[in-house]
Amino acid sequence: MIFNKIVIQNFRQYYGKITLNFDRTDGKITLVIAENGVGKTTLLQAFRFCFFGQSANVLKLPAPEKLLNRTISSELTEGGSATVSVTVYFSEGNKKYYATREIGFIKRKGKVGAKNKESNFELWEDGGATAYHEIDKSQARVRIQEMMPLGLAHIYMFDGERVEQPINSKEFQNSLKESITGVVGLNRLERAQKLLGDSEHKSSIIGKIKAKERPASEESKYYLERENELNDLISEDEKQKSEHEKYIEQLSTDIEDKRKTQRKANEIKALIKDLDSVAGNIEIQNQKVKNSLSKESKVAKKLYYEIELAKHFQSFVEFRDRGKESKEKSVFFDGLYERVIKEIFERKICICGRPVEDGSEIHRHLQDLVVLPNDNSFHVSNIHTLLRRAKEDGTQKFDLFESFIEKRIGYLNEIKRLEIKQEDIGKSVEEKEKKNNRKSLQTNINVLEKTLGNYKVKVERYRTEIENSRQEISKNRKIMLKMQKDMDYNQRVFSAERGLQNLRDEVQAEFATKESIAIKSIQDNLKTVVGNVMGPEYKVTLTSEYKLSLYRKQTIGEVNQWTEITDVPSTGQTVLVYLSFLSSLLQTIQEHSEFDGVQNGIIMDAALSNVDEHYIDLSSKEILTKFDQLIFLSFKRQLRKELFDNISNDVGRAYQLSVDDNDRIQVDSINLADLREFINS
Repeated sequence: MIFNKIVIQNFRQYYGKITLNFDRTDGKITLVIAENGVGKTTLLQAFRFCFFGQSANVLKLPAPEKLLNRTISSELTEGGSATVSVTVYFSEGNKKYYATREIGFIKRKGKVGAKNKESNFELWEDGGATAYHEIDKSQARVRIQEMMPLGLAHIYMFDGERVEQPINSKEFQNSLKESITGVVGLNRLERAQKLLGDSEHKSSIIGKIKAKERPASEESKYYLERENELNDLISEDEKQKSEHEKYIEQLSTDIEDKRKTQRKANEIKALIKDLDSVAGNIEIQNQKVKNSLSKESKVAKKLYYEIELAKHFQSFVEFRDRGKESKEKSVFFDGLYERVIKEIFERKICICGRPVEDGSEIHRHLQDLVVLPNDNSFHVSNIHTLLRRAKEDGTQKFDLFESFIEKRIGYLNEIKRLEIKQEDIGKSVEEKEKKNNRKSLQTNINVLEKTLGNYKVKVERYRTEIENSRQEISKNRKIMLKMQKDMDYNQRVFSAERGLQNLRDEVQAEFATKESIAIKSIQDNLKTVVGNVMGPEYKVTLTSEYKLSLYRKQTIGEVNQWTEITDVPSTGQTVLVYLSFLSSLLQTIQEHSEFDGVQNGIIMDAALSNVDEHYIDLSSKEILTKFDQLIFLSFKRQLRKELFDNISNDVGRAYQLSVDDNDRIQVDSINLADLREFINS
């Protein structure tokens, strides 16, 4: 399918009629450039809405009344009406079509609401020489499903910012299955299988033929009626089983989501615990600083005292040894105070330089000192010892003082490191609590698991009942076959039934063969594309159960081995796997399609916004430029140099979406000659 044009009317942010052409004459890539919130994603939604309506399997839209442009809605008067519509013109093979979907709105009692519950969908085909003619509505949806299978919607209309399905999820696995059955005619074969059905389902073709059988006798009539009852019971049990299996699938998804949510809650709890631990360590370090300061203070006091004493050691020694120069060595020691004081009295000048007059206060104090003991050698010796120790111990106490300071600096550095860690953890807690409402993270998984267990028990019970009913039908049929083998009418019915069963078996065999071919072809193409885009250190596998696994080559010791990373890929890696699968799928369609010259257009919204420059360079070369048509919705910043450099030669049209003063989206065409300058502005 190649997209030619889209006409949007009053759809969400789009006011009035907006038209965008995607003609490929000048290049197969159309750029639609806009800032976030200015209609790129809404444009993608418009395509999906046109083809599939409000199907929850394809997109999430607000309530129908909110699809109408808000300005249009506010302008409606009582009883006034307006229409939301999206029309897409496209080509499929050698034929041209346009699909249109619209919803009418009316204002009643002050409220705007949809006129009808369902939107109106029309598919028109170009008659060539004649005008377009409408395809019967009963066939329109079937034709669209053939041209654009539901399973391929997220592939052909790719939303890079909303890749919410992890590679290992059941939803992604289902998407793969729907995508693969949508190629090389598998979806038609699958529908043929369902239409043919079997004798147990009355609504199927084989079931309807089976219902044509006539009872050969009252006894056979009983068995036929009993078989009908059992078939009704099987249908009801299968219906209930199918519904419960859907519940199981949904509950399993919910439980997994809750577990992820619980893990987020546990992450926050662990961070808070770390925060408390860091705060406790900070308090311990503060106490160590306090103790260190106390010790420093005590040592500093003693050190100051001893330094002051040490200052006078040399003067004391000189003073003490003054007597050694005299012949009477003992005079200094025997009459220190008396001799010195008498000498001061005689000179009338104190040893400190102050004058000493008779009768003065200093004279009186010195006179009182004369009465001290004449034997001063003991005191001098003590003073000498005290001053000597002060000089010697000072160095030790200074080293001790320095060691305390070093320890305190270490404690302070540790406090600074812990405070930085505390701030970082605090920011992480704040960010996680802001991103995930902490109260909403608390959940009771046990209740969900109990409900899941109950549903599984019921499914098993339905499965047993179905098996028992089938066994009874098989037993009764053997009896009836013997009773009715001679009836010509029933023989013809049996013959028709067997013929249809053989046809169904052939369809199933063809489906299995083509499915196997498609899976192998996609896997081979995927291997090549992933190798080119993500590098030889990555590879993927795809099983017959549609399980896709991603591996990365790692060197452990001297051995290279492949390690599965399906559960932990980055967002960028997930996007690249999606794009690689898309490219591989399109290659498979071209290789195995029933028709020649099959072409497909792709619409991408923010496809590479979470991918780094290296992968952008490779994916734009190996994937984007290989599409038959690409409508690339982007903002300027995303069109990085390596991306635009690789696709610029294929760009044929470019549009800018903007919002005017009345909050209405405007569409302006960009001259290709000015495009690079516009992107870099």
